[in-house]
Amino acid sequence: MSLNLTNIGWCLYTHNYASGCKAIGPECSECYAEAVSEMKRGTAAFPWGFELTKRENLRELVNLKGPALVFEGSMTDWWWDQIPDAYRHELFDAIEELGKRNPAAQILMLTKRTGSLLRWSEKR
Repeated sequence: MSLNLTNIGWCLYTHNYASGCKAIGPECSECYAEAVSEMKRGTAAFPWGFELTKRENLRELVNLKGPALVFEGSMTDWWWDQIPDAYRHELFDAIEELGKRNPAAQILMLTKRTGSLLRWSEKR
């Protein structure tokens, strides 16, 4: 997956440095990311469906030009316990670099795992 123009009305791009997740409750019952990933299982984009997959595409994010709202992790929850901290650090290093190069770019990330986010951010 790369930096993709999207039809999501509230952002311009989606970017997925990782994909995959596991449901944590009833709020996950209609997860579009799982449905899309499993439907495309075996393809280049989702070789393992909704199992954790890391991608090598941070340059696209760092080199983004101009104002843009990017939904990072539209196909994962970055604070899922199966995502190694090293992946998160790589991503946030790239986001920090993007911020220096292109202050008009904005990154949005969503989570249902706020406790994990807080614990990780204290280490960061």
